[in-house]
Amino acid sequence: MALSTTTRPSLKLLPRGAGGIAFTEFWERFSFYGLQAVLFYYLIFSLADGGLELDAAVAASLVGGYAGLVYFAQIGGGWLGDRVLAPQWAVLAGGIGIFAGHIVLAAVPELTGLTIGLGLIVLGTGALKTNITSLFGFTLDEHGTASRDSSFSYFYVAINLGAVVGPLLTGWLQSDGGFHWAFGAAAVGMGAALAIYVANLRKLPERARVIANQLSRSQGFVALAGGTTLVVLIAAAIWAQWITFENLSLVTSGLAAAAAVAYFVAIFGSRLHSRVEKRRVAGFLPLFIAACVYYAIAYQAYTAVSTLIATELDLQIFGWAFPIGWVLAFAAFLPILAGPVIAEIWKRQGDRQATAPVKFATALAIVGLVYLLLTGTAQVIGSWQIPLLLFMLLIGVAFISDVFLGPVALSLATEVGPSRAPGQLVALNFLSLAIGSAFSGVLGGLYLELGASLYFAAIGGVACACAAALLAGRRPIVHLLRTAR
Repeated sequence: MALSTTTRPSLKLLPRGAGGIAFTEFWERFSFYGLQAVLFYYLIFSLADGGLELDAAVAASLVGGYAGLVYFAQIGGGWLGDRVLAPQWAVLAGGIGIFAGHIVLAAVPELTGLTIGLGLIVLGTGALKTNITSLFGFTLDEHGTASRDSSFSYFYVAINLGAVVGPLLTGWLQSDGGFHWAFGAAAVGMGAALAIYVANLRKLPERARVIANQLSRSQGFVALAGGTTLVVLIAAAIWAQWITFENLSLVTSGLAAAAAVAYFVAIFGSRLHSRVEKRRVAGFLPLFIAACVYYAIAYQAYTAVSTLIATELDLQIFGWAFPIGWVLAFAAFLPILAGPVIAEIWKRQGDRQATAPVKFATALAIVGLVYLLLTGTAQVIGSWQIPLLLFMLLIGVAFISDVFLGPVALSLATEVGPSRAPGQLVALNFLSLAIGSAFSGVLGGLYLELGASLYFAAIGGVACACAAALLAGRRPIVHLLRTAR
């Protein structure tokens, strides 16, 4: 009840159309995280338990690679919304693709259903995610920086609510009825997202129906030929086994990093963008790198931490088997409680609130310290069988860290991006998620080799060191971001 009281007045302060977009994003995240909560366990559980019985390192690579591809597809989604479809229609097409992917996962068994279903979700999320964020930014065009950060924080509340409710339902269904029932629930969530979105279309600003830089007919033919060639090359690489489940995370992180470099080079070298716009993007660059590091470490929740949950934690509570998919879902309650409070503090502080580099450094420091505390706790009790409630509390604190980075990065991307390509910097922002998510799978494979204590101590130390470096360089970054604002 307290959560409802906290968020309801704030949602009324959002501009016309923004609330409907936020609720659409809630249901999209419901489906995404509902699947994410059980996917790793689907891969490693035995055939008798309804899983695919894959090696844990392979599963970590597949989960990290899949998540990375979901965000890597934002490049195409941002381009689609800028050059081919108006953003509001790109979101609708993406939602249909995601819905179809979950239906395939629920209905088609084993690796065939997994491959086709995840592929459809990757393509659909690519079209939806970047453009729905741009739509939310469009509703805030007349608002200042402090108000935008606060509004995006409430947008993140919707994301976090979906990230909790989805896993709670799919985790229960997986435990009670099996994995395919859980996949079906994710499909229902995405269907609800589509219904809410269509009902909200008329409330969107006119900018949502405009193609910012539409392709000419000749450019369209070139784009079609290029897309077809890319599909053929990917199919050939899979057939030749250059891309496999075992190396998916490494391939995805490499491709995403190369794409990010190409994007920054193109922006800085383009004559379409002014010197002022390029200076703002230069200020965004170190924050982009920090975000890549952050997500690679924070998303261990779905690789190394999930392995730890499956192999070390005692999930029995007074003789009742706590659903394994609920562990991370209950931990995700803390950001929901903390998010509105932090957003309200920022709103009241106005221009006195912490700058973006300080917020990013805070996120890195929090997640790093949590992993160090986990290691210290295991050393004190003599094993990694940490009490379940304490474990969920610590992981919940790690999840809170995203409140200091995710909404701020989204706000910056929609504010400082070049005017001729507003969706592209949002897509570039999601590349940090692609790189970080995919590399979390690469790191997750090292967990089995290093052991829990050394592994979590190492990545926790890296996160804290990056936070210190970002704090040291905060002033020149802020100067670039505020150029001509």
